[in-house]
Amino acid sequence: MAVRIRMMRMGRRHRPFFRINVTDVRNPRNGTVLEWLGHLDPLEKDTSKQLVLDLDRVK
Repeated sequence: MAVRIRMMRMGRRHRPFFRINVTDVRNPRNGTVLEWLGHLDPLEKDTSKQLVLDLDRVK
């Protein structure tokens, strides 16, 4: 089974928020998730909170 790291778009209009997850290649972007790795908030003012990843799970 081939897997891919993808960003699932969440949030509302003009206020995007992304979850970073691992899915099967054949699944759609917002389809079944194998594992959540973190999240990305591009509009967050504090840059240390923009990207949160579980680095142990990414490896």
